[in-house]
Amino acid sequence: MQLMTKEIERRLPPLLSTQNLKSEQIDVVAKFFTPWGDWSWYATEGERQSDGDWMFFGWVDGDYPELGQWLLSQLQEVVGPMGLKIERDRGFKAKLSEVMGEDKKSWFDSHVEVIGLDAKEKKLLKEAMLLHGKQRYGSGFDLD
Repeated sequence: MQLMTKEIERRLPPLLSTQNLKSEQIDVVAKFFTPWGDWSWYATEGERQSDGDWMFFGWVDGDYPELGQWLLSQLQEVVGPMGLKIERDRGFKAKLSEVMGEDKKSWFDSHVEVIGLDAKEKKLLKEAMLLHGKQRYGSGFDLD
């Protein structure tokens, strides 16, 4: 199955572009999932990287649900039982608030504008972290 399509590419907002929106204002553009387990990745932002790969940001629902980043290549490399691969839910449509659950949605919405960095400072810090291979997960959300 093709995980990335031209339609997803067209609809996907750039990284950091939804940082000042509430969860009910943010569209989940793509849902990826493990057909053999309980993991799902809900992409709300993404950008093509200089190497051609795609960096996504969104809600990761796994052992410890959290906001996070992942690469398309990471999803493509996963091989499950009997050779199963991660798939994309072709008909999925939802807002971020709908997939997060009420307790996480409240936390997310209360942290949207907490950090005191201006947009330029956040962008520079984010670029530095990406350059050094760091990813944001859970408590690392304070960059946005």
